[in-house]
Amino acid sequence: MVIRPPMLYGKSGSFVAYFHLDAAYEAAKKGKVFEALVTEDTRWQTIHQDDVGEAYRLVAEVVSAPAGSSRTPRA
Repeated sequence: MVIRPPMLYGKSGSFVAYFHLDAAYEAAKKGKVFEALVTEDTRWQTIHQDDVGEAYRLVAEVVSAPAGSSRTPRA
């Protein structure tokens, strides 16, 4: 199984917050316009670090279950 988390955010901040949200906020405070270098169809996929950790835990439970078992991960 492959897990490819998108951009993470959480306790230590994130790329989106640091380079975009914080910069946009600072520009707005100064009455300036903030322009992000993206296209209008750009969609950023973000996930909280705790959710990524939970996904890895659930995968580990399923992968470590004995072959043929009906074991499902606990929620």
